[in-house]
Amino acid sequence: MFLVAVDTYFLIFAPDLSLEIYVSLLILYLLMVGLNNPLNIRTSTAYTWQGQVGSQRGFCSFDNLVSCRRAGLYLIMRSYRRAGCYTPQRIIARWAPACENPTCDYITFVCEMCGLKPDTHMHLTNDFASLLAAMEIFEQGIPSSIRRGYFEDARSEYLRIIKLFNIQCYEKQN
Repeated sequence: MFLVAVDTYFLIFAPDLSLEIYVSLLILYLLMVGLNNPLNIRTSTAYTWQGQVGSQRGFCSFDNLVSCRRAGLYLIMRSYRRAGCYTPQRIIARWAPACENPTCDYITFVCEMCGLKPDTHMHLTNDFASLLAAMEIFEQGIPSSIRRGYFEDARSEYLRIIKLFNIQCYEKQN
């Protein structure tokens, strides 16, 4: 096992991975941290997000973390819902397609982290804040020792952003 120091971040790699995989992971990690894009939002030719300041290797670069999280909320709240994605399973399958990602593992991880079932019809603000916080953890590979604290902090920040920008989360109608 060896330790790689990058700015103020430290990555610890297991000894069973090849140097090629280490380098690939390091590049991806640096790319996402430097881009303020923990959700790994891809660039679009049709749209530039508020706070998007560029892109690298097909991923958006944001001026700050709030801009990325706001973009993630809008993606889920607007375009994904228009496409009929109301459950964690459908949202994640669209966000991280199986041709590029371990989608089943992603769904399982996020649902366990949030306390949701894969087929839960999401409609509450808390559900969406929890979903996106857990997605950040999976996307970035946050170590298990700090996951719960990171989750709670990110979830609180998503709730603050929802309120600040008046993002509609389609609360369930009676």
